[in-house]
Amino acid sequence: MISLFGNNQNAGFSLIEVMIAMVILSIGILGVANMQIRATNGTSSAAKLTRADSWLTSTTEEFARLPYDNPRLLNETDDPTTYMPAQNADGIDNDSNGQIDDADDASGKIELQYTVEKDMPIDNCKRIGVTVQNGNKTLIIQYIKADII
Repeated sequence: MISLFGNNQNAGFSLIEVMIAMVILSIGILGVANMQIRATNGTSSAAKLTRADSWLTSTTEEFARLPYDNPRLLNETDDPTTYMPAQNADGIDNDSNGQIDDADDASGKIELQYTVEKDMPIDNCKRIGVTVQNGNKTLIIQYIKADII
């Protein structure tokens, strides 16, 4: 019988060709899986940074609303005074379980501290530096509060 397509001995793929194709496909799938893991880690990191930024902004706005002589902003010395509220009293959900002020979790992931410097940068002003640390990320905002006479 005569074939319309010529010699019929080369029809199909050999087992070696199939195995090589499977190895190449497997390498591609592993690359896609690695990209997915990195994307998930990046999204998680961005969420943590957003949460820390939210606390930083909220705390700074809270200090902006306080009067100049509020006890939280008192500094009777010429040196900067740093305050670091206890983990269970800083108003932060330290372990992301939906409950603020986790009294039993002293090793929270988010740390809040603020520094008050009086007469900085000029007399009758206070420079308030708010720092939020979330893991290895640190965010800082400095705010100047004037004593309006």
